[in-house]
Amino acid sequence: MALLSLDALTEIIRHYFISSDKSLPEAFNVDTDLFSSGLLDSLNTVEFVIYLEETLNKEIHIGDFSISAIKNINSVYDSYILEQAEG
Repeated sequence: MALLSLDALTEIIRHYFISSDKSLPEAFNVDTDLFSSGLLDSLNTVEFVIYLEETLNKEIHIGDFSISAIKNINSVYDSYILEQAEG
C-alpha cells in the first residue's frame, strides 16, 4: 500500500473541517495549531480522532493517544502515517 502524502493528508483534513462547517484560518497549513485556531476543542476532538481512524484505517489506542499527536497536520502525519510505515 502506498504511503499517503502530506499534501493528501492536508486535503483530507481540510475537507473534514469544511464539511463540519468550520471556518479555516486564512493561512491554514500543515503547521496550523488545530486547537488554538479553534478548529478542535474538547467537544469535537473525539469525533476528529474517530474520523482519522476511519480515514487512515488505523486504530488509535487510548493508551497510545497523545493530544500532541493531533496538534497540527504535521504531527498527525508523523504520528499516524510515518509511524504506520515504519511499524
